[in-house]
Amino acid sequence: MKPEECTSLCFKGIGAATADDLRSALPGCDIQAVRIVNDRDTGKPRGIAFVDFVSTQDVDTAMSLDCIISGQKATRSYEVPKVKPRPQGCLSVVVKPLGPQVTNDEVKALFRVCKKSIADVRVIRNKDLECTGLAFVDFNDGTAVERAVRLSGLQFQGKTVFVGYETKSRKLRADEQEGIPRSNKNLKQQEAGDEHSIGAAGMAKDLQLEGKRKRGQRKQQQSTDEAAATSPAAETSSLHQLQEAAAEMDTRNKKCNNGESERSPEAAPQAFAANAEEDGNEVLAIPMKLQRKRKRPKLA
Repeated sequence: MKPEECTSLCFKGIGAATADDLRSALPGCDIQAVRIVNDRDTGKPRGIAFVDFVSTQDVDTAMSLDCIISGQKATRSYEVPKVKPRPQGCLSVVVKPLGPQVTNDEVKALFRVCKKSIADVRVIRNKDLECTGLAFVDFNDGTAVERAVRLSGLQFQGKTVFVGYETKSRKLRADEQEGIPRSNKNLKQQEAGDEHSIGAAGMAKDLQLEGKRKRGQRKQQQSTDEAAATSPAAETSSLHQLQEAAAEMDTRNKKCNNGESERSPEAAPQAFAANAEEDGNEVLAIPMKLQRKRKRPKLA
């Protein structure tokens, strides 16, 4: 039973037939691509091939033919399309790997089954204008995108190419076209770096605000202290302290005066030294008696 939207057939028992032999054996069929299966160890053909057709009508035509290849009738079977569901809003496909000299027109010709729906073809090139192996094809409708993805695995310029859904934005693909590939891993690292930068900037702003708050508190405290120092209560307290100091000074002077009247002149230096010691000053040793030298009278 033919699967829905089937556009490929598997041919077995074709011996060492080539792609040209298969095309010759299928007249009237519009063939998209032919894939010959070779042995991995020896590299020789295994007698198996897959043929991709442009439409399902071409598949029906191929099944109705005798298809004599290498002198014998080839066995044919339908290939079930292996297509993943198209992501919502996806209208582009990625094609890889491609040769370094591939052109936009050649990539466009690869999708001739849905060429009427192609909106744009972009081949990614390096600074030497050589293809990096990638190309992107945009379509106008989702049905054409699904048909294009079914072509994955076909032979193109001697290579088996992969065609898959492209979900990246146009901006990211423009960066890749400029030679700046950006994988999902790099995007995550960049997002983490942005979050770190935002966090560091926020932390610096918080520290700046905290510094302003502390400076404001210090200025307010200084203003409060100055206001308290100039208040009437502060002036009264200072005046009271000055009066107490003056009274204490008068009392000490009176004591000194009374003591000098009671003491002899010879004891005055001792009293002076005692008073000075009480005040915490250093006093030089003063002799108990001040002896005066008498001048001898001159003889006539």
